[in-house]
Amino acid sequence: DKPHCRDGCQIYQKLQADDGVNGCGPAWLEEKIRELAEKHLPFPRWLNSLKKKVAVHLAKKTVKFIVGKGATRCCDQHDIDYNTCSMNQREADDKAGTCWQSALKDNLLQEWLAAGLYKLVVSRGLGAKRQAIGRNCGCTAPTPALPPKLADEGKDPEGPLKLCT
Repeated sequence: DKPHCRDGCQIYQKLQADDGVNGCGPAWLEEKIRELAEKHLPFPRWLNSLKKKVAVHLAKKTVKFIVGKGATRCCDQHDIDYNTCSMNQREADDKAGTCWQSALKDNLLQEWLAAGLYKLVVSRGLGAKRQAIGRNCGCTAPTPALPPKLADEGKDPEGPLKLCT
């Protein structure tokens, strides 16, 4: 089902779809790697802020290394597709699955990773898609057709555009 609004309202793109692109998260994976790095990197306590920055950088690089640059581009596009108000989860997941199959085909391990990424988003992506729609999309009342005389004068008899809930 495509994202939609209730009560005859129309969905619109509130934020740019490329906001919040994070590569091949999910965020929890980077978070776990970051936690491990923070816990085990040998930094003195007074360098904690630097240690955190290094841990975040290391987490991002580790995930990118595991999946590769080609697959990371697929993940970025998948994020954009989840953030797009006119695309449903299945369309986004299928598009990403095709991209991963193309990007990860050099050996059996990569093919396994492509299939695993696809299964992961299909089985666990609904919550992420719903969050993305809540963050990036809005609903607005349909614009009524104006009688020709009022349209010519640029007047709207119902006042400014109303937002739906």
